[in-house]
Amino acid sequence: MVVLKASLNEIPLELVLTLPRSRTDTFDIMYQDENYIYFIPVRDNVIRFVGRSPRLGLFEESFFNSDPFWTIPLIIENHMQTYQQIIDNNAYYKQSPLLKKTAKKKFYEDLILTFFIAEKGEVAFSFDIYKDNIPSETEYPLDTIALELEDYKLQMEFLREAIPLDAVPKLKVDDLEQLEGHLGPIDWLIFSLINEQRTVQDIALESGIGFRETLSILNKLNEAEFIELAR
Repeated sequence: MVVLKASLNEIPLELVLTLPRSRTDTFDIMYQDENYIYFIPVRDNVIRFVGRSPRLGLFEESFFNSDPFWTIPLIIENHMQTYQQIIDNNAYYKQSPLLKKTAKKKFYEDLILTFFIAEKGEVAFSFDIYKDNIPSETEYPLDTIALELEDYKLQMEFLREAIPLDAVPKLKVDDLEQLEGHLGPIDWLIFSLINEQRTVQDIALESGIGFRETLSILNKLNEAEFIELAR
């Protein structure tokens, strides 16, 4: 049974983090904006998974007109397939299981924090939780999110201004040997996606490490004058 439906104009998602709660709070959150629908299960005050799927062809109605919770299995399936494709399509992940593990942690933390700073869309809460198998992809307590959210918001505001999502990164170095010793494994992962056609947003979506880490690395590469941003 859904206990609450609201637009974010009425109830900011950050409010969820300030409500009194016990260490055993367990509930499901559904959220949708113009493009995506999200499933966020909270178990014992901890987010253990977040799934995101395009709404097109899946759920194109308002939460106020239809119950979104029936879409949970489809969201999980679509999300897991999409993320696995990202991992499979990049040779760096095949070469380094440690890099893949690090990337997954950054990806899910970024997706959760991005969700909690959303300003538009609809949200629904239910204490009649989804009981079938949920992938255990993260371990993010709500209390930790509450402590980190403001810094994340400020960091993303700075990064989005410094590295516009519609900009196209282009290389400024002719010999990649110049970069030896300057880039770590995740830096090279991002560097490998720069082809003078992908936008910053494209790279962030294909990186598998989330927007914050992608923008941070691109900002570092830009400040070091290894790349330039064309618009």
